[in-house]
Amino acid sequence: MSIDNFVVMSFVTGLFVCSSLSILGCVSVWRKIAYIGDSISHAAIMGVLLSILTDYNLTYSLVIFSVVFSLLFYFTSKFEVSSLTVLILSYTLLSLGIISLSVLSTINIDVMSFLFGDILLINNEDLICSAILLFLTIIWISCRKYSIIFSAISEELAAVEGIKNNHLDLEYILVVSVAIALSVKILGALLVSAILVIPAVSARIISKNPIEMLVKSAIISVASLSIGFIFSYQFDLPTGPTIVLASFLLFLLLGFFRVARSQL
Repeated sequence: MSIDNFVVMSFVTGLFVCSSLSILGCVSVWRKIAYIGDSISHAAIMGVLLSILTDYNLTYSLVIFSVVFSLLFYFTSKFEVSSLTVLILSYTLLSLGIISLSVLSTINIDVMSFLFGDILLINNEDLICSAILLFLTIIWISCRKYSIIFSAISEELAAVEGIKNNHLDLEYILVVSVAIALSVKILGALLVSAILVIPAVSARIISKNPIEMLVKSAIISVASLSIGFIFSYQFDLPTGPTIVLASFLLFLLLGFFRVARSQL
């Protein structure tokens, strides 16, 4: 594969995963569970270790470990275990994963690539998986958007309307865990949650209703990816941090725009 084709493939893969993350990020913001991204992405680094130790496919290992941890997150929340406890566990797994990868001197691996992202890790399999993910995310959010909004306003009200909050939570946590797992290669385990949250919060600043927020969040994430990817490619900068910085600058710009407009 030529360098130009590889860059295009990496960019398109990034478009798919960032769009999925930003849409799912709106749900995190509505439900006030933005910390879920940090919890799952930090634990996902153990998926890298699993792949190395078992010689199993890296993408599938990331997905498997992320899903397992997200299920742990879901079931512990039902037993009234503090979310802070799960967050502490995710930091512990992140530390354990980094230490384990560092002491595996028999292999040649750049731990920083998995912490902050590296487009050189992307392959055709990631492109296909991320395309399927975006398709499923759009289908899920289209079918469940009103249930999600009802539940975000009031779980009691949602229950009266016949919405099963437990099922909704489980569906969301499974979808977002897969999205995070597929984003680790591009954004890194430490930065995935930034694209889960920043575009959604930015979109909320300029949106009048939840549906508009979903669309604008996806647009902002695509803009962040495009700006970050261009600067990363042109100036040889780390991909993940550059995309996140672009997203933050757009957040500041939109915030300034809203303040300026309110003064008119």
